[in-house]
Amino acid sequence: MSKSNSDYKNLSRLLNNMLDEYINDYHIQINACNDFRLPIDWDFKNRVNPDFHLAYVRRGLGSYNYGLDNYRDIMETGKIYFFSTGYCHSRTLNKQDLPHMILMRFNMINNNTNEPIEVKEPFGFSIPDNHSILHNYLTALINNYHNPNKSYGKKIAMSILEQILYELAENVMSLQTPRNIDKRLRKTVEYIQLNIHRHIPLDELCHIAGLSKNYFRKLFKAEYGLYPKTYMINMRLEQAERLLMKTEYTIKEISQLLGYSDPYSFSKQYKEKRGYPPSLYRLHGKNKLI
Repeated sequence: MSKSNSDYKNLSRLLNNMLDEYINDYHIQINACNDFRLPIDWDFKNRVNPDFHLAYVRRGLGSYNYGLDNYRDIMETGKIYFFSTGYCHSRTLNKQDLPHMILMRFNMINNNTNEPIEVKEPFGFSIPDNHSILHNYLTALINNYHNPNKSYGKKIAMSILEQILYELAENVMSLQTPRNIDKRLRKTVEYIQLNIHRHIPLDELCHIAGLSKNYFRKLFKAEYGLYPKTYMINMRLEQAERLLMKTEYTIKEISQLLGYSDPYSFSKQYKEKRGYPPSLYRLHGKNKLI
């Protein structure tokens, strides 16, 4: 959707306000999650959902209409749509080339009241998935959510959805303050995010980027402020903190999910980097520890 910088600034504010409220007091509840070619009669007009609606276009044609001016937003392969609760939107399908989409509905539920989050200023937007990061996340989410052989499949899917929401917030922010990140670095960061459960060797990242070790480390540090190994550790610990606060996984289970050899190694690294053990973070949360 074509927007001015001020429009994206407002969207960024709304999305980040929602996530700021979510991080301490809410958890995600996925209500529906499907990957399919839409039936011919799945048009709708002026729908206002009681939950959040996320749609990713794999292929096919159609459009969404939304906003005060009823803007017609043409579907394109790789475009993702996000509509908050209470936001009016319509969908029209091309009957000759019905779209294949990933469709998801979810809520953010208050941990104490069990009530859904209240969005005071409903909003919606679309952005292109220029680096296929969201596509990869959504594919992993679908695979985990519908995999009957994974006992933690739905919980992993909720964790991936959380990452998607933060990725959306970052992408919207980048539209108001454009940055030219080296595509080779972006590709390696995507790989790290999708393999957060692995301790990836530097050689593997250099191969993906097509760069020598020294140049890759120098370029990565200049862009992200950290060397690759430190960046990966921080990302893994941030994911651990989300799991500590949002799930009932034990320390042992979290260490296994994130690829640590044992819970002692995880707890030791966590305490070295944060200054307190993960059990204390779970008990008090970050705000009371800093």
